Amino acid sequence: MSSILDFSETASAIGSVSHLDDSELTVATRALTPSSSSTPSICRPNTSPVWEYCRIEEGKSTPAAWVDSNGTKWWHCQPCFDKKREKKYNYSGGSSTIVNHLRKQHNILISGRQEIRREVTQNRLGDITAFLANETLYSTKKRKATAEADALDQATLRELYCRYTVACSLPFAHVEQPAFRDFIRYICPAADDFLPRSGDTVKNDLQWGYDNKKEFVKRALQNALSSIHIVPDNWTSPNCLGVIGFTVQFVTEDHGLQSLVVRIKELEGQHSGENMAEAIMEFIREYGIASKVGYFMMDNATNMNTMIDKVSDDLEHEFDVFYDPLPHRLRCFGHIINLAVMEFLIGKRPPTTDSYRGPSDEEVEQWRKRGAIGKLHNIVVYIMWTPQRLQTFTGL
Repeated sequence: MSSILDFSETASAIGSVSHLDDSELTVATRALTPSSSSTPSICRPNTSPVWEYCRIEEGKSTPAAWVDSNGTKWWHCQPCFDKKREKKYNYSGGSSTIVNHLRKQHNILISGRQEIRREVTQNRLGDITAFLANETLYSTKKRKATAEADALDQATLRELYCRYTVACSLPFAHVEQPAFRDFIRYICPAADDFLPRSGDTVKNDLQWGYDNKKEFVKRALQNALSSIHIVPDNWTSPNCLGVIGFTVQFVTEDHGLQSLVVRIKELEGQHSGENMAEAIMEFIREYGIASKVGYFMMDNATNMNTMIDKVSDDLEHEFDVFYDPLPHRLRCFGHIINLAVMEFLIGKRPPTTDSYRGPSDEEVEQWRKRGAIGKLHNIVVYIMWTPQRLQTFTGL
């Protein structure tokens, strides 16, 4: 009776403490453990299949670990004993060695937890025929809500998914893929309930996140300890859209170097220096950093020279900020090295190394011979060859 009272008092004391360090936890654990002299030991029943093949210790009625004087648990092999052999394994480290022994020496297959779990998964996914048929794997049953679901925050989860989408350049519709939803549902059913169901929702979340963080980025740029250095570049997308994107680099208020992608904008018209300068000036006006513009790191194209000259003129006319373009125009050193090496290796480039400038007259003539289809082909190629032609055609 005294041991039960001691147990209750100790449990009450622990319940009144909000936090225990390691040393206190050890003492509390020992206090909660009944002594062998006052309370009979209760052994948890052995549920692993390996105990079906364990030799029963003399004086006992059920298979169990043999415990030596040092407290080490041993598993004794009954099939080996039947063959007049003595074989035992230390069970303290788990049963994997025992499972391997039974399989190799006695052809006895034991299904462990991993094998059982794998079998359940395979039954759920079906055979390869169903997989190739692209059958939906959505489960019709849901697990009950648990504390795991309560711990999830929907807003945080959706923001993290937006980060994942951007970092991996995933399509918006990725969230609709049945295989992806199955994967999420297997890990955490509650997360499947919180994630967007359509690509349009992901697009809206991304736009909301951009708008929501814009003011924060503005303040960071305006309060930067350094100038704002800009790295612009042009790109033509696979669907023939001409875009300009640029990143900025600066030193934050806490003296950290920061690099941000601040804008990707469709460039209307030609990739001329004037059009590029206007796109950059829009960013400078919107973020209020006219007095903090630093260096431009760009490639060696001549339109970049035109662009920075135009930016210099606009800064002076609009904001009365003098900006000398010559010392602030930095060139991509890697591009310079690449051009130098190519000149060294190849010398004067042969015609075959020139960039492709569209179909030749012979190719056009060959398609014309195909009649209306060939003529339509030539028209489509002509329109899609540059973003500017595509924009003109779209505006008709």
